[in-house]
Amino acid sequence: MATATWFFVREEMVLTIEDLNAKHFIDGEPFMVARAWHEQNLLPGHLKLEEHAAYFSYQGQSVRKREFQVLLGGKLEWRFHSQGEPLPANALQAGRTCRHEPLFVGRIEVDGIKLNGHVRS
Repeated sequence: MATATWFFVREEMVLTIEDLNAKHFIDGEPFMVARAWHEQNLLPGHLKLEEHAAYFSYQGQSVRKREFQVLLGGKLEWRFHSQGEPLPANALQAGRTCRHEPLFVGRIEVDGIKLNGHVRS
């Protein structure tokens, strides 16, 4: 099994699909997990390669970052989860709050658009 690693993307970098070795695409765009620091929180989110940016949810708002990390390699398996149920034992912790509470990667579909974000345990 391939090991997953976090690749740091700086604002001035030129990033291509080939650099990412993306395996999942939506409308020709790689659909990948990203994370970034915001207000002392490390937030999981999703990459928008065409904008050279990643998006994150923070206090009900969408936050755009041009410096972030993107998850490369590994093998993610998405599982259905309902609010109030315990997370799967192998859920991917990709961030934390400023109070050191773990944040896990989640995926949701809103108006037909798939988004990555954070889930609390």
